[in-house]
Amino acid sequence: MITSSNSIINKVIKLNAIGSTNEYAGKLLQHEKTVMEGTVIWAVDQTKGKGQRGALWHSESGKNLTFSLILYPGFINIENQFILSKVVSLAIKDFIKDLLHVNMADKNYKVHVKWPNDIFVDSNKIGGILIENNVREARIISSIVGVGININQTSFPDNLPNPVSHKLLTGLEVNIEKALKAVLRTINARYQQLKANNNTAIDRDYLKALYQFGIFANYQVKNQMIACKIIDVNKNGTLQLEKKNGDIISCDFKEVV
Repeated sequence: MITSSNSIINKVIKLNAIGSTNEYAGKLLQHEKTVMEGTVIWAVDQTKGKGQRGALWHSESGKNLTFSLILYPGFINIENQFILSKVVSLAIKDFIKDLLHVNMADKNYKVHVKWPNDIFVDSNKIGGILIENNVREARIISSIVGVGININQTSFPDNLPNPVSHKLLTGLEVNIEKALKAVLRTINARYQQLKANNNTAIDRDYLKALYQFGIFANYQVKNQMIACKIIDVNKNGTLQLEKKNGDIISCDFKEVV
């Protein structure tokens, strides 16, 4: 796959069908003596993909990118663990932006990160991530980074509010294996940025990419509809919202819609 000397990608396990690549990765870590950092579990058909808040990730067989990546980011301060989510989100954004630029250079699509872990093109969801950290004694022992990106699928369940795919946007099909290689390159590039302790640039890029950053909109905050704007995301991933009267609201993952 990726062969440069500084690449974290070491091994790709391709599965024709699996319930969840994150669960498969978790079992590898439990039962194997040594699992190399950079091991990728790639499913052609993921039948029970995991999303945030217990949601399922719907993916048509062979049409999309569904994979998990095993990392050992023990160098990350436990209070700053959300930076791994920032890095992966930015990498997925980079990949989608590059892919759309190549295939639709005349279109001015905007690719955003929607807090905490969705990827949007304009106002439609094209991908998402789910990171599961194994923490012991205030250290991150291992991380399983689950990624789902809509590539060639054109039909989605009616209960999904705003799905989109590369093919719906461009009318073009993409080779899934080539797409996997490309997105692993962008993940590697952003992870190397993290390992180099370039956190300031990561934080800057994340806020720049954040969906509706600095724009007043209606949010359901702790079961109350409030007009406010996103002004920051703290190190622990807490969203900072500012009301029109200047009051600041801090929201955890399940407290704002």
